[in-house]
Amino acid sequence: MGRNEEALTEYRLGLRIAQRLAASDPGNAERQRALSIVHSQIGDFLRVLGQRQDALMEFRRSLQIAEMLVKRDSGNSNRQFDLAASLFRVSTFLEPAHARPLVRRALAIVESLAQGDKLTAEQRDWLPQLRGLLATFPPEPADAQ
Repeated sequence: MGRNEEALTEYRLGLRIAQRLAASDPGNAERQRALSIVHSQIGDFLRVLGQRQDALMEFRRSLQIAEMLVKRDSGNSNRQFDLAASLFRVSTFLEPAHARPLVRRALAIVESLAQGDKLTAEQRDWLPQLRGLLATFPPEPADAQ
């Protein structure tokens, strides 16, 4: 077994632990968030390995949990930023027409957090990055007229 396979095995072991902890206390937001983070970490690793479909599946699982956590606690700025980050990660796998709504939604979340002065300096850096990403997409058919 190579190093990458060993690392992936370790990540998946961590995932099983996070899944058990989250399942044992579904109302515990921190355990659910930890599970979301593990899915995202596995997605990042799979992306590096070139396993794009599996990576996207992990990012979508992370996004699903982030959505649920924001529904439970819509006023929590950390949960909102996690959701924006998850939307961005999923968008990086999609064609522009499908990525655009996710990036717009992520940008709207980050802008709202910025207006409320609820972002760290590092998180504020996402504003120009998300705006720049939107600018790289080809115009929508309605915009092209």
